[in-house]
Amino acid sequence: MTRQHTFPLLLASLLGTAQCGPHLSNPEPTGLQDQSSLTAQDVDQFGTENGLDLVRQLRPSWLGYQPPQVEGDRGRYSRSPEVYIRIRCGSHNCLRWLELDRVEEIDYVTPGEATARWGTRHIDGVIDVRLGEQR
Repeated sequence: MTRQHTFPLLLASLLGTAQCGPHLSNPEPTGLQDQSSLTAQDVDQFGTENGLDLVRQLRPSWLGYQPPQVEGDRGRYSRSPEVYIRIRCGSHNCLRWLELDRVEEIDYVTPGEATARWGTRHIDGVIDVRLGEQR
């Protein structure tokens, strides 16, 4: 088969596969559109007991979740972004004690944006929590 005949066949097979093949889903576990934030409505819908579980379930990429490589492995988190709740709180473990019924919004701020906003030492970014009145 010549090169002239191969290209149309290759193109047709790729187009056919693209239309009929499985569609890749969003790597985050929810269909929420904005992957850089969680709202009070998201928090209420999920119904978890603490903020760390909320982020692990709805936004694992904020913590650099890496799926298991071998059977029996649970996966791991490679990032530890700083957490700000009005002021600097510490590592992502601060989210364990977060009062979820007061959360208005939780945002992930990239390392570059975090450095511009809060200064250096935000290599893993920032999880910025805005609280309001208790719901």
